[in-house]
Amino acid sequence: DETFTAGYHEKARSLSQLRRNKEAINTYLLTFAFENATGYTYLKIGLCYKELSSYKQAIRYFTKACHEDPQLSEAWMEIGLCYDATGYTEEALHYIKKAVNLNPDDLEYLYIQTKVYFKTGLYSEAKLGYQNLIKMGCKSPTIWIEYANLMRLLNETKKAIKILKSGTKHNKNNSELIVRIGALLFLDGQEDLAENYLKTAKNINS
Repeated sequence: DETFTAGYHEKARSLSQLRRNKEAINTYLLTFAFENATGYTYLKIGLCYKELSSYKQAIRYFTKACHEDPQLSEAWMEIGLCYDATGYTEEALHYIKKAVNLNPDDLEYLYIQTKVYFKTGLYSEAKLGYQNLIKMGCKSPTIWIEYANLMRLLNETKKAIKILKSGTKHNKNNSELIVRIGALLFLDGQEDLAENYLKTAKNINS
């Protein structure tokens, strides 16, 4: 009976929201007695195990989800995130790429992939990731700041300044962007200009 199983799913969802993940897992498993296992249910069980930091079990259920529904990009992404959390970056990127390929317009997926590239020293790939995020309309100050940090790391201070200035066009009066422009201008030897930016940031915050 669909209403009956829907009740179990609802109960499991509520338990997971209350962080009673072990009970939620058992409730999801009960649904298999009344209906065929779906990729979505396996995904939900995996998410409960991930919340418990039981990454091995989480990967097991996310993998089952992928077998049931190979188009379920969230399951592929979650396998990648579990591998990343346990320090297996190469494996993480393999699964994250699968998720991105299934859902290329998902800004969050692209951002996760870019962060992992940056973290692992794949700077060319990270640079391309930030450029794509901006091209796809992502206006968050974090993107511009992280992209500028990458350029600074590659000793491209002038490019980093240019990136942050572009960021201020989309995030007017964002003091964090303006402070960082000031700091980089100091490093670049443009002290008078740096002072102006730092004063502007101070005025915004006062």
